[in-house]
Amino acid sequence: MEWLEKFRSADTKTKVILGAGVLAAIVLVIALFNIAFAPSLKTADEVVEDAPVKLEAIPHGQFGDMKFPDRVGYKILYFQETKRFQITITDPPFDEFRQAAEQDFLRVLDINEQQACRLDVTIRTPLYANPNLAGQVFFLSFCKEQ
Repeated sequence: MEWLEKFRSADTKTKVILGAGVLAAIVLVIALFNIAFAPSLKTADEVVEDAPVKLEAIPHGQFGDMKFPDRVGYKILYFQETKRFQITITDPPFDEFRQAAEQDFLRVLDINEQQACRLDVTIRTPLYANPNLAGQVFFLSFCKEQ
């Protein structure tokens, strides 16, 4: 414990410098830990490429557009040029199919809600399916900010 005796006998300026150094080292270790274990931020293209369910190219689509497997009540498309996902609710009731589509979106891409909120995702519905909501643009219901 010789170092402890040296520290106790040191002047205030030395103690402050040593304390600041220890604090800086602790902050650095915490920052490196957070960086090492933080979830990776994937681009929309990487999310689509890594999807466990292989997405299909849209027939006659341009620019590498992709579609999710067909489902009753909704369709999900990915437009590679704009990096945007489009969920279209094709049947009523809107809320029921919106929830199903959002859960399918997460499952197919194997991402969580937080990761999904970093992507550009819009939800729409046509006039024939939900006349009162047609023409409006919605976002993922679990995302706080758009």
